[in-house]
Amino acid sequence: MPQSQPRPQNYKGLAWVAAMALFMQSLDATILNTALPSIASDLHEPAFEMQMAIIAYSLSVALFIPLTAWAAAKFGTLTVFRSAVATFVLGSIGCSFAPNLNALVLARVVQGIGGAFMMPVARLAIIQVVPKQQLLNAWNLMATAGLVGPILGPILGGWLVMNASWHWIFLINIPIGLLGIIASGQIMSNTKGKAIKLDWTGFLLFSLSLVGLTLGLDLLGESEHNKMLTYSTLAIGIILLLGYGFYANNNEKAILPLSLFRTRTFNLGIIANTFIRLSSSGVPFLLPLMFQLSFGYSAEMSDWLLAPIALMSVIFKTLVGRILNCLGYKTTLLISSMLMAGSVVSMA
Repeated sequence: MPQSQPRPQNYKGLAWVAAMALFMQSLDATILNTALPSIASDLHEPAFEMQMAIIAYSLSVALFIPLTAWAAAKFGTLTVFRSAVATFVLGSIGCSFAPNLNALVLARVVQGIGGAFMMPVARLAIIQVVPKQQLLNAWNLMATAGLVGPILGPILGGWLVMNASWHWIFLINIPIGLLGIIASGQIMSNTKGKAIKLDWTGFLLFSLSLVGLTLGLDLLGESEHNKMLTYSTLAIGIILLLGYGFYANNNEKAILPLSLFRTRTFNLGIIANTFIRLSSSGVPFLLPLMFQLSFGYSAEMSDWLLAPIALMSVIFKTLVGRILNCLGYKTTLLISSMLMAGSVVSMA
């Protein structure tokens, strides 16, 4: 049975708790990029191989997000949220003390597991208890933290690398995380839901196929690895993905029903998002490396050069509602895609 709902005055507090988690996650995502050359130097690794530290986190988040609804319903939103924040903080500590790249990647996996549960459960807690007439205000308050993080992350990351050490970009998550754990205990209810039967077979097939494909593609880009290992990893990923396709065919209870792909707008969204991610996701990783390794800028100067990207994102996110009302979804997407493609080409 769901527990008692928070009092009305706690709605804003609940949004602030979610904002802490979102701020910590968005800050961590942007602060790492500018510190990668320094981390690579200390760990005696080529700078471009540090991509695994980013891939490990993103992959962990993608793999464990499907479990969030089931975990929240079974254990309660407060329990899962506090456990997720604690896991994220422990992963941050592991990253800070990582003696080599393998240890850093493992710690980033732990961070990713915490991050996968942290924000979805925080959003779920808000949806469950905040009245519809106050939901938009609570949502906007929470989203503000996600906009501040990308601006502060590069600047703070460069300053810490120049004036302290790269270890501190992970250690600053500790006080934010502890504050979130304490505050959530005072504000968030441990709301449980109806038991959900999770499609474990589909989850394992789909998740492991993503792991195999991601690792295989990463090994493919590194010439020093054994080709047999690379192709075997890719083959396993493809076989598992095909296995999931056979399993999910005509199975509406699968974790990702294949019937979704019969919807034209869903297919278009997947294709468009894939190309957008291919063109834009590498920019935050590659630009700091280009500024520092090719142009010889310091980490702090590199961060200031990245700040306009985050600042423009904040400005246009606040205007996106008006732009959509004026131009519509199709025109807005076409213009933004062309601008993104033009900006990437201009860097060549």
